[in-house]
Amino acid sequence: MLAQGAYLLQGPGRLTVEKGSVEVLGYRIDGEGQVIVPVGRSVPAKVEEDAKASYTGKTVELPNEAYQKWHDTIRGLGDLDSRILLIGPTDTGKSTLAAWIINKMIEEHGRDPLFATVDIGQNENFCPGFTSSVIVRDPPFIPGGGGGLHSNCFVGSFTPTNSLSRYIYCARSMLEGWQGPLVMDSDGWVTMWDGIDSKIAIAEAVGFDKIILVGLGEREETYLRAKLRGVEIIRLGSLVDSRKSREERRIHRERLIAKALAGARERGFRVDSVPVYGGPIFIGQRVDPRLVGEMLGVHVYYAEKIGGELRVVARVRGRRIQGAFLVRPGWERGLLSAITGGGVVRPGIVTRVNYRTGTLYVYTPYEGEPEYIELGVARLDPEAFMGKAKW
Repeated sequence: MLAQGAYLLQGPGRLTVEKGSVEVLGYRIDGEGQVIVPVGRSVPAKVEEDAKASYTGKTVELPNEAYQKWHDTIRGLGDLDSRILLIGPTDTGKSTLAAWIINKMIEEHGRDPLFATVDIGQNENFCPGFTSSVIVRDPPFIPGGGGGLHSNCFVGSFTPTNSLSRYIYCARSMLEGWQGPLVMDSDGWVTMWDGIDSKIAIAEAVGFDKIILVGLGEREETYLRAKLRGVEIIRLGSLVDSRKSREERRIHRERLIAKALAGARERGFRVDSVPVYGGPIFIGQRVDPRLVGEMLGVHVYYAEKIGGELRVVARVRGRRIQGAFLVRPGWERGLLSAITGGGVVRPGIVTRVNYRTGTLYVYTPYEGEPEYIELGVARLDPEAFMGKAKW
């Protein structure tokens, strides 16, 4: 049983409250209740004197002043019944703050807020490489702990730097029509100035009442104030002390992808019946590869014409093919993908292409006949997700 005091509940684990009061991420549970803490997530909780509660996972005791810091931070934010964007580097406490704000929105105003994330490197609600939003109806809200999926959008990258226009489009499109309270958590790309400008573009596209800067300095605040007029901007210091290494973030990201691929299998999709977007081929008129190979003097696996350009898949070492755009075999392996059909979107990892039959193979939990397939730029090791490696 948990004694009176403050704790970090480290996932995975289940908190069971039998009686009394326990506060989890700012939401007060009175009486009986259960809360699941997902893998990779640490959740602050406070057990009151009269509570009878237990936790199945690992716990770390927190000083009361460390827990009180979160309460004081929330009180300093003013009215929370609004549209709020969080901006800051990685590992500064943004997602924990977002959850705390959402729980206070529900507790104080009795509304169902929308939690949106454009943290495409660590999307715990759906899958990395996507933006997503969930309607929170069952507090306390914990990032990665589930909720009613409202919308998602495929960016296809783990950082906005190489997919910026798609990233901003997704941030805007997944929130179209939403008029209620909103909290959006952003990725940690805030390098001056491109990273900050990407957040400004999102703020202008979506429309926010309040922007909270976490772990950023006065220079960034001044820059944002000059760019965004009529928006309340609040700057906070970093809310946590620990930082994950790049390797820890990679492992966590791949764990999240593996979770999103639960129940997946390798499926083949004929590209003449399912449109494929985002790749270097399967977008033009197919041409007989044997004739093209004879013309170019190399073995050609696949060829197509896109406008006036000839695009070929061929294994050529040390030189280009004169008169054609060269695509090397294996271009597809490991690409993050999204498969859409019947209003359902599922992630996938491309494994191979059969050029003889024109079939693209994807490891995915998607079932049924898709309307289209999107290919991203992020690349993974398919075998690591097909039962040959574990996290």
